[in-house]
Amino acid sequence: MEMMKETPAELAEFKKFFSFKGCFTRFEFLYGFAVAGFICFELMSLPSDSFRFIGWFGHFYVMLSSFEKRCRDLCMQGFGVTLIVTAFYASLIPWADKTVPNCFPVFSDIIFYVYIALFVFMVSMPGKNAKKESPVNPLLKYPNVYFALCCALYFAGKNFVIQICGAAL
Repeated sequence: MEMMKETPAELAEFKKFFSFKGCFTRFEFLYGFAVAGFICFELMSLPSDSFRFIGWFGHFYVMLSSFEKRCRDLCMQGFGVTLIVTAFYASLIPWADKTVPNCFPVFSDIIFYVYIALFVFMVSMPGKNAKKESPVNPLLKYPNVYFALCCALYFAGKNFVIQICGAAL
């Protein structure tokens, strides 16, 4: 019986990484990064390539949420942060989906260093703990719509990239 009482609290703790509401402190941001990595790693260890792809989408969603919540804690709008995070995960598509060639390796290298710098910035800056409402990121005003749009663009552009870049390889 005691284990049943702990389960809802643990689920509530885990659920916050899939929500775009609220703020994250530095520790929660790092914890979100670890949770996203765990999700991705566990799904990638399964035998099918589609699990690798699902793990990539899960990692992208959790990190998008974590970066947005960290921006709220820093009282930043987060528009540029959202674009950098999205571009970074777009550059990881050839890694997540082996059928998509890496057409822009220089872009992938550059966005990797920009993402690392952004990550270090987010971890190193202390939160503002402001009482007022933080600015709203226009891209993530409706986060699930933004994520669905990213997924739709992936599926719509996948064959196009394979046709254009695949012929050059």
